[in-house]
Amino acid sequence: MNFIDFMERFKTEQDCQDHFFKIRWPNGFKCPKCGHEEYFFLKGRHHYECCHCGHQTSLTAGTVMHGSHTGLREWFLVIYLFTHDKRGISATQIARTVGISYFTAWLMLHKLRKAMGDRDAKYYLDGIIEMDDAFFGAPDEGGKRGRGTNKTPAIIELSLNEEGQPEHLKIQVVDTVDGATIIEVAKETLKPGATIQTDGLSSYNEPPIPTPANSPSP
Repeated sequence: MNFIDFMERFKTEQDCQDHFFKIRWPNGFKCPKCGHEEYFFLKGRHHYECCHCGHQTSLTAGTVMHGSHTGLREWFLVIYLFTHDKRGISATQIARTVGISYFTAWLMLHKLRKAMGDRDAKYYLDGIIEMDDAFFGAPDEGGKRGRGTNKTPAIIELSLNEEGQPEHLKIQVVDTVDGATIIEVAKETLKPGATIQTDGLSSYNEPPIPTPANSPSP
């Protein structure tokens, strides 16, 4: 969705609330406590009250937007800008573009990054995985290049679909690239039965990696 289409679709706060309602309750409201479907809206508090048990819930309960004094339209716009700028976007730029304070912009970005990080931490790669190491940062003057450098090492895992095209990527900073570290990273990030492809470095020539039996699906 380009920016013009986005602004046209979410012109008002009500547009955002209606869209969010459909995402949260695609088959109509259902009380999170008793499952009853009849409710009435408490306009002053922006809560939905179940007609059966009286439980009240807000549209944003359980999300990064819950308890925020910032409107959904501003949240939607910040999320759009944050996810569409591949170079990254600063709190200063967000504040200027959306018309909110720097602290509000910084807090919103912090919550979004944490939510995305928490989700990625629970995501297990599956299928064919290309696994390799990389090194980030500038080496000391006269330092080695490649493996053996004093730059920051990381393990990179890329899952491929049946056509061999990239699907999902995980990058994890590590202290060192050795067999024990590689096994630990794989146990934390791969589903049982995943096939690992590497460049043949001896560190990868370890016994089969014992992945958890109850690893969640992506």
